[in-house]
Amino acid sequence: MYWDEVNYDKLIYPFKKIINKTIISKNYTFEEKEILLNYLRSFKALEGVIGLSINDPITEDLPDSDICSSLCIYSYTDGKYKWNDQDIYNLIKYNVAVTDEFLDMVINTEA
Repeated sequence: MYWDEVNYDKLIYPFKKIINKTIISKNYTFEEKEILLNYLRSFKALEGVIGLSINDPITEDLPDSDICSSLCIYSYTDGKYKWNDQDIYNLIKYNVAVTDEFLDMVINTEA
């Protein structure tokens, strides 16, 4: 799937926004978080923005190289939802919440 094959404006953004360093997090079980991360990482990158790097939304620093070593942010889609490397970082580091609908869909996909 390539960006020209999807209507980007119709894709749903499943993550809760981080506004003014306020994070809406979720207490995921270990299994939920692993399933969610595996799902998000299972799709091929469709687009990258070179020179744009992930920044920690709280400290505004570059993240640890163990979590992200790229100086490019990639975007992904499953055909219904859209996300990028920044979202994956925020999930790993801060357990940022996703919508209940998205979490249910991912968990049910893995079952």
